[in-house]
Amino acid sequence: MVSNLKTPSSFKLFLMFPGASHPKGNISDKYGSPMLLRGGKETIEGYLLLGGGTALWSTIEVASKYLGGTFTPTGIAAVRFGLSSILLLPLFWKALRRDGLLGGRVRERAFKLATLGLLGITGTFLLYHLSLDYIPASSAAVIVSSVPVFVAILSVFLFKEHFTPIKVLGVAGGLAGLLLLLLSRGGIAYSPVGYSLILAATLLFSLYTALSHPLMKSMGAAAFTSTTLLFGTAGFLPFLLHPSSGGMLRGSPGMEELLLILYLGVVATGGGYILYFAGLSKVSPGAGSTLLFLKPPIASALAVLLLGERVTLPLLLSIVVISLSVYLVISSPSKKIEG
Repeated sequence: MVSNLKTPSSFKLFLMFPGASHPKGNISDKYGSPMLLRGGKETIEGYLLLGGGTALWSTIEVASKYLGGTFTPTGIAAVRFGLSSILLLPLFWKALRRDGLLGGRVRERAFKLATLGLLGITGTFLLYHLSLDYIPASSAAVIVSSVPVFVAILSVFLFKEHFTPIKVLGVAGGLAGLLLLLLSRGGIAYSPVGYSLILAATLLFSLYTALSHPLMKSMGAAAFTSTTLLFGTAGFLPFLLHPSSGGMLRGSPGMEELLLILYLGVVATGGGYILYFAGLSKVSPGAGSTLLFLKPPIASALAVLLLGERVTLPLLLSIVVISLSVYLVISSPSKKIEG
């Protein structure tokens, strides 16, 4: 027996990954704070806030790529999330107190949160920033935007969800778009290490998103997200201290590099997060999700203008195919197989 099922609340976690997309559907206040997660009447102000958040996230790959000459990938990831955690801590403190982290079975819940933080923040973004040492920023932005495709696949096994024909088309299209990019000239054959790293990061974050569904539903999105973010940020410390990581620096940072990494953590990551969720309080979640599809083309355009990267036909086609496919995946109602 197949019944309609709302999109898993874990899809909200896509917003932590630049280029990921919010689901189309209703979001109840019980999943998080009203300011962060409640959709309302569409307003111009709401779309401007959403567009601002998307634009800021679109600069992450370019900024990270530029900083790669001075900071190690581990250093970039640690500073980026350390700064954004500090910025977002006051925002989520109220949610943590309200929704409660220390309910029953404290140790079990804390262990799960720490594990998910290490998986979805530490592991994912170490791989993500390492990949930018090898592949173009534009390619990284396009590949990570395919997260919803892999979450849909994982949901079949974890939540016994049934693929509707539209979702099948979306998943197939998303995988085809990835293959188009990976098998093109300058793809995985050109840099097998780099593309393997970004694919691993995408798969790891997809797994994190899917596994987070039960805890997010019980805790609320704001409390869950902030807690895993803090655990994940702490997880970078052992990597920074290990001799093989190269520490935090590759060279001596000047004022330009210091300002840029401050921008990456506070403005691009933390500020983008705040703007996007502020915008969602003024428009419906379904309407707001569409603006995130602008992220891959914006990031690619910035990479061309600021880094001198080349735009190829396979890259352009993959942007179009993956964006349309992700839209089909998140707009198709999920169904659960019962019995």
